[in-house]
Amino acid sequence: MAGERPLDDKDREIIRLLQENAWVTHARIGEAVHLSPSAVQRRVESLRAKGVITGAKATVDAKLLQQRLRIYLLMELRDDSWSALEGLVKELNAMPEVANVDLVTGKFDLVVALDTEDMESFSEFAMNSLNQNANIKHCWTLTRLKKLI
Repeated sequence: MAGERPLDDKDREIIRLLQENAWVTHARIGEAVHLSPSAVQRRVESLRAKGVITGAKATVDAKLLQQRLRIYLLMELRDDSWSALEGLVKELNAMPEVANVDLVTGKFDLVVALDTEDMESFSEFAMNSLNQNANIKHCWTLTRLKKLI
């Protein structure tokens, strides 16, 4: 938009801090970027209004949720047009098992991270959700053995 101020180093640092912890206070951010809490609040509101900040996400302890199995799905799509991709991502976003969806380059179109209770739960998810989607041409699965970081 004409007349909008471009992102500066303070904006980028605010975004980085919010990505690390979406619940960090404006006061803490202000200390880090040398602004008052109210100035940080105005910048955050501006970044939201511009669509730079699109949401916040809580990370959870999968063990406490009894979701002990992390599975990665490597998806090849039949139709990788933007409209088809948006539709599939919208469906995936509505599924509580889906932790993350990334658009990637190479042989695969998407990498999807799932958190499920066990292999039986994953099997049910695959049969009821993945196998029902006509846009998923092929899906490879990888099971995480151990989280290292």
